[in-house]
Amino acid sequence: MKKREIIAGSIIVVFDFASVFIAWYLAYLIRPITDLIPYVHSFFPSTSLPPLDFFFIFTFFSAVGLAGLFAFLGLYKIDEDFKPFRNILQIIFGVFLWGMMIVSYFSLVRHEPFFSRVMLAQSMIFCITFFVVFRLLIYVYLLFAFKKGVYARNIFVFGQGDAFESICKSLENHPPYKIIKKLQDDKDLEKDLQKSIPDELWYVSNSFTIKNLNYIKQIAEKYHLCFRFVPSELSLQFSKLDLEIINSVPVLHPILSSLDGWGRIVKRVMDIVIASITFIILLPFFIFIGILIKIDSRGPIFFVSTRIGKHNQPFYMYKFRSMCQDAEQKKAFLMKLSHRDGPLFKVKNDPRITKFGRFMRRFSIDELPQLLNVIKGDMSITGPRPHLPDEVAKFTIDQKRVLNIRPGITGLAQVSGRSDLGFEKEVEFDLYFIQNWSVLLDIKVMLKTVLVVIRGNGAD
Repeated sequence: MKKREIIAGSIIVVFDFASVFIAWYLAYLIRPITDLIPYVHSFFPSTSLPPLDFFFIFTFFSAVGLAGLFAFLGLYKIDEDFKPFRNILQIIFGVFLWGMMIVSYFSLVRHEPFFSRVMLAQSMIFCITFFVVFRLLIYVYLLFAFKKGVYARNIFVFGQGDAFESICKSLENHPPYKIIKKLQDDKDLEKDLQKSIPDELWYVSNSFTIKNLNYIKQIAEKYHLCFRFVPSELSLQFSKLDLEIINSVPVLHPILSSLDGWGRIVKRVMDIVIASITFIILLPFFIFIGILIKIDSRGPIFFVSTRIGKHNQPFYMYKFRSMCQDAEQKKAFLMKLSHRDGPLFKVKNDPRITKFGRFMRRFSIDELPQLLNVIKGDMSITGPRPHLPDEVAKFTIDQKRVLNIRPGITGLAQVSGRSDLGFEKEVEFDLYFIQNWSVLLDIKVMLKTVLVVIRGNGAD
């Protein structure tokens, strides 16, 4: 850890410490005149509050406790991996845990109830507000500073091969890092280090040897440099790796998706809540669309198609019918006109699409009945698009990784080009979504979907 990072972390500790004092003092002042709910005045005599001397001692130790808890949660680590939104969730969790600790202390140690639950809630709200605002200001400052190269970590990258080129390219597009030297061999490494001392030394190679690795490691120790080792092809195959120590043996565990364990549960709960509420709100609109479909052309309102879902399981997907009644029979004659690469079938200006169907497709209205698929559990709000059985049969083993999660009504690929994307690029986006899923990424895709649909970009 650099000296400037230690200083930045120390400043935040001091700010948090001061924030706790200010939050408690504000709560101490306003509690006698107001309740927790705005504009609700509840009589609370100031004599019910503890004397100021006890209150300041209590505030001091509560501030120490909060600072220790935040340090345990890693909230004072300010470096290139600083992520404000993740920190906000950790702050909220930490403050609530802190409040529980205070209540537990009074109950189990002092054997008395806390002097004001409303005051505790008020101070927690103040603390969360102060902490979040301050860290967002830090994040904005760091973004500006990284772009200017103020806090950039100067690094030497040593290695060769595809992994070396891939890592160098990634670092060049990552402002917190600045490559000041690329080294293909170790002949002049010490000479270069004597001319310019970097902050870190990275070793990346497809064909490394233990001898080379030990030599680079010894050089890093000699010059007191942070040493990072990228395990060759693993850097290109997996986006996340978890290191476990089993009986003193380091074992790398590839994390294929964040949608395991609690992540899968959180996403499913989000899907059910969002899909159910949206379906109820749009039900009158569904009836109106159904009437327009019947007026525009002969045939059923809904189109039911067999698609392949999670773990290669088939399911029936629902859509508003946007094509003529005999569209499936005409598909064979249009196969040679498909403009999509790979196994996908798409035709520009498909003659099977009805007039109203073209309007629905432009704004993705035909996809809305898939909310029922989400509620049933066949699909998710966000994820890879579901494909036809004959398309999936042509997938490579690597491409079939998109079947590891539930398909989605919308997805990262859809908001990044819709039908304009090539199949390989679509798979690339889908795999990135699977490997890097988070609640925040889900929300980003949903919000971007609204913008893409309104603009009608890439609709087909």
